[in-house]
Amino acid sequence: MYGSKRQQPQKMIDPMPSSEEVVFDGLVWKVMTFKHGYNQKLLSRTYKCLTSYLSKFSKVLMIRFDLSLYDVPPDNKLVAKYFKHLKNHLSNYYKSQIGYGWVREQGHENNRTHYHCFVLLNGQKANRTKKCFEFARQAQELLVDINVYFPDNPSYMVIRSNLQSIQAAFFRLSYLAKNETKDGKPVNTTSYSFSRALMLAS
Repeated sequence: MYGSKRQQPQKMIDPMPSSEEVVFDGLVWKVMTFKHGYNQKLLSRTYKCLTSYLSKFSKVLMIRFDLSLYDVPPDNKLVAKYFKHLKNHLSNYYKSQIGYGWVREQGHENNRTHYHCFVLLNGQKANRTKKCFEFARQAQELLVDINVYFPDNPSYMVIRSNLQSIQAAFFRLSYLAKNETKDGKPVNTTSYSFSRALMLAS
């Protein structure tokens, strides 16, 4: 999609946090370094979700946020309902297809379940986070036992022709692939979900 030669994406804003290199689409990308490493399959799915959306829209607004629950549900029905509300609001407002992804985390049985999430918006129609914040709060109010949190600097404008912008967003999203705190989920419970309509073939 972005070329077959092994290339180094443009330098990110210094100082660069601790990182390591991976290769996707023949390009070298920097991702976060974790004590217990990362899940290669999950990292690949995250990359494919971002780049498949970029193949559809030349500009993409990526927004990171987290969801926390007050208990430990045996499934992901609550987060599925949350994203259904959020996607409906965003797609109706921007009149455009919405990309998304979430990863479930839970270190052990006494830890409350939480999710690291992101949405992808058509950057030709969305260039601010305000509406996403508003709809995210509205979706929270419709459900019980769920809380939404937006970290500092949660948004990235990603340009298809600008490798530096893709690198910055992918580096931030690589956090979702860490192995830590993913070993406590109930057996046979899905640990992640990404936009199916936009996913490339695995």
